[in-house]
Amino acid sequence: MNIMRVLLIDESKEEETRFKNYFKSVSGIRFEVDWENNEKQALQHLLNDEYDLYLIEEDFNNRGIDLLRTARSQGVDKAIIILTEKESHALDLTAMSEGADDYISKEKLSEGGIERSIRYSYERYKSRMRIAQREARYKNLFEKSIDAIVIIDKSLNILEANLAMKKLFKPKDSSLKGKPIKSFFADQSVYEEFADKIFKQGLLKKFNVQLKSEDNQRLYCEITSSVLFNVEHEISGYQLIINDLTKERKTEQRIMRAEKLGMTGRIARSIAHEVRNPLTNINLAIDQLKEECKKDDSAEMYLDLIGRNSERINNLITELLDSAKPSALKIELNSLSKLIDESLELAGDRLQLKGVELFREKKEELTAPIDYNYLKTAILNIIINAIEAMPESNGRLKIREYSSLDEVHIEISDNGVGIDEETLKQLFDPFFTGKQKGMGLGLTSTQNIIQQHGGNIDVESEVGFGTTFTINIPKELNKDE
Repeated sequence: MNIMRVLLIDESKEEETRFKNYFKSVSGIRFEVDWENNEKQALQHLLNDEYDLYLIEEDFNNRGIDLLRTARSQGVDKAIIILTEKESHALDLTAMSEGADDYISKEKLSEGGIERSIRYSYERYKSRMRIAQREARYKNLFEKSIDAIVIIDKSLNILEANLAMKKLFKPKDSSLKGKPIKSFFADQSVYEEFADKIFKQGLLKKFNVQLKSEDNQRLYCEITSSVLFNVEHEISGYQLIINDLTKERKTEQRIMRAEKLGMTGRIARSIAHEVRNPLTNINLAIDQLKEECKKDDSAEMYLDLIGRNSERINNLITELLDSAKPSALKIELNSLSKLIDESLELAGDRLQLKGVELFREKKEELTAPIDYNYLKTAILNIIINAIEAMPESNGRLKIREYSSLDEVHIEISDNGVGIDEETLKQLFDPFFTGKQKGMGLGLTSTQNIIQQHGGNIDVESEVGFGTTFTINIPKELNKDE
């Protein structure tokens, strides 16, 4: 036989005997009934979850409904029945709206009625528990998912976001609720395509998109969506699962750049071999002809012209070889802050002439195993490019130093013209340049220097807003590299 512990909260102790007699008629359940007439003690029993069922007299110290309201507001889930002296429809509605499982009038109380009320109230309680358990399981899956999950309403505003979503988008006020999903799209035309598809289809599978966090980090993502319905089978919103592919995308870009650089090196060595041999012969022939044409000023002028251009070709080949594979690095543990200070000093005149405002951010003094001079050249290349990309008078250059578990990072950001997607793909290619007088080997050399350190370089840019280069250098150099 099941045992049910009951607390009767009533001013009159005589009611305890009366209800015990009623409970005897209920089959299959043995009741253990206690009585309480102290309001504070009654609330404490409720909060301590000491009983299976609570019977609260509505007129109890004129605060029966208040006691019910307080209990429910503080998380009491157990079955609660409100008792009244006389039947009242208005009171019935009030009690049920405040969370009572049932309402019984003492003037119409009967053995059958009390049994029905107890079974009905207890079933409601168990139903609540089943729903709560399902919600807890769902909440657990939702919150602990490694994928970012967000629930949005029919207007595409965020209703709920899990922990992975918050980590990904880094909300400034720690909450995403109420924010339009539109605000996280990097390209508003892509958002319009997304909105059009979700309204028409509801279901999206691996929708590729660039999103942005609240600290303006670009994120390469895939969105998969499903439709949510309410109890009337009407669309109530959408669930989005956002798969962050940023690391994979950056890894792919690094591999592609490394392959391009390797190919550049092979081509450079081939060109050097095939071109320098004829150049050597040309220079020898020029020297011989100069001896024979000493008295012919016109011939000597042309020979000098040929010599200068031969030398220029030779220098171009040398620069190409150096950009593809610099000399052996001299690795020592050095201060990155000092290196950046010296790089900025070398670019000081350019910064001053352009009226660029400089921002530095560092939380600690960082060191790394580096070739000081080579890495300074690489950073200076990026700083000069940033200065040249910025507008007159209101340029802003921000340099941030920080560390992660295995790497140190130097982030160089500008508010220049930005770089479009197609140009980004070719940015580190040799001889690719947007400058009239540039040779297009500066960033090729920069990338190679960083890779020689066992590191890599990432670029994020938005046309009209600026560009960010992030140099990532390992804290310990791989001996195999």
